Amino acid sequence: MLRDPRLIEQTLSAAERAVLQELVGSLRRRFGERLERIALLGSRARGDVSMDSDIDLLVVVDFSAGEEENDVDAIWQMTTAAKRVSTSYVPLAPVILSKAKFDELTRQRRRFAIDAAREGISL
Repeated sequence: MLRDPRLIEQTLSAAERAVLQELVGSLRRRFGERLERIALLGSRARGDVSMDSDIDLLVVVDFSAGEEENDVDAIWQMTTAAKRVSTSYVPLAPVILSKAKFDELTRQRRRFAIDAAREGISL
């Protein structure tokens, strides 16, 4: 069960939301239907944000055979480019996983996958 996306307005500043919007748009344009999931995680999704909280973002992609390394590099480049939307520092911390790896973590009932399903806010 994913959390209510309206929580984002309480836990992210306007600048942080703009950066996320830019990154999400870039990811959707690049990966299309291969983009399986983008979700806000951690304290920003739970609503217990503090001054030291980063912005944990889960990115799950069904990578093409032999292209995972290039695609992961592209995601980091998109993250850097999205941060330029804001003049202030945005502590964005993406966790990039292949669909196969995320599915494996889910099948194994790993804590990360459980928390992502319970606390994540789909973007």
